[in-house]
Parts: sequence; C-alpha cells; structure tokens
Amino acid sequence: NSRPISWNPQTNDYTLALTDRENAVAMNKGTANTVTVPANATVAFPVGTSIIIYQEGIGPTSIAAAGGVALRVRNFGSPTVTMVAGQYGMVTLVKRATDEWVLSGDLYV
Repeated sequence: NSRPISWNPQTNDYTLALTDRENAVAMNKGTANTVTVPANATVAFPVGTSIIIYQEGIGPTSIAAAGGVALRVRNFGSPTVTMVAGQYGMVTLVKRATDEWVLSGDLYV
C-alpha cells in the first residue's frame, strides 16, 4: 500500500503531531528553527512511525528531543539536538520504541 505523503509547511518552531505520522514537515524559515520530537506521554506515535523533516528555508533546522526522548544518530550515539545539514536537506525520524527514535539523513551533528 503506497500513497503520496502529505506536506505540513511550518514557518515557526514546531512540535511533531500525530498528523505528521508517515508524512513530511517542511520547515521554511529565514532564521534558526527547531522541530521537537515529543515524549510518548504527550503524543503517542505508534512504534514504527516514520516522519520526514525537510529544511526548505535558509534558517538552520534543529531536531530536538523532548525530555525523556532518546534520539539515536549513527556515529553520535544519543545527542539531544542535531541539525539538518542545510537548505533543501532532508532527514527521517523512525520511532523504534516508546521514547526512542532513530534519526538519519542529511545531518550536521
């Protein structure tokens, strides 16, 4: 079952919502901005959920974990904040366990 993804355009800091599940968030801001991955107690994404984050604007987009959330990033373990590598860069978040997400893609850590 394949389907087109929906794009959720954002121009300010943003906390992921259940509607972002299996879709993409496009951050279009001229200054620094942050996408926050919420704790499971706040937004209960099912394990296995994937979400694409796209930096559309020139402002650097950081991916931050809310308290209690672990972001796993290759070669960097579990940082609390990472950044998309630049404009037009894209990363993917995949929920692996209750409050554990794997972050991969065009990253600057």
